[in-house]
Amino acid sequence: MNFKKISKMYKNAFCPISDKRVNSAVVRTHALINVLLLLVFLFTQNLYIALVLLVDFLVRVLNFPNLSIAGIAARNWVRALNINGKPENAGPKLFAARIGLLFTIIISGGVLFGFPLLSFIAASVLTFFSFLEGAFGICVACLIYPYFRKLIHSPFNYSRS
Repeated sequence: MNFKKISKMYKNAFCPISDKRVNSAVVRTHALINVLLLLVFLFTQNLYIALVLLVDFLVRVLNFPNLSIAGIAARNWVRALNINGKPENAGPKLFAARIGLLFTIIISGGVLFGFPLLSFIAASVLTFFSFLEGAFGICVACLIYPYFRKLIHSPFNYSRS
């Protein structure tokens, strides 16, 4: 994997803009907590872990970050370890949380309806995305957002000739 190329793409990525700011250290710590939970899920296929992740992403998408258990833990760890993070735009993180919610719905649904391979694949992808955010600060949502926006805002235009 060419991290230099990804880093260049990341700097040129277009992300949704928000007037809210989040602490980068908390975001990265939260992502690493998700990695740990997802790894436990991958080894156990435990429905309760999938549901905890689902609820965590749901409360973030609904804009109740103070109810996120992993978020509370991340904020407390960052504060206790006196880690300084930079304020960064919350818009991309909300978009990433929406993607995470979609993945956790797939993960939970796969377990509930007897599709363990689907759950495993979705959890593996989400683990990889969360690892990139937590370890390197690479927001995969920022990388895919331009394509998503183009798909949503540019419906199929057929020119009549």
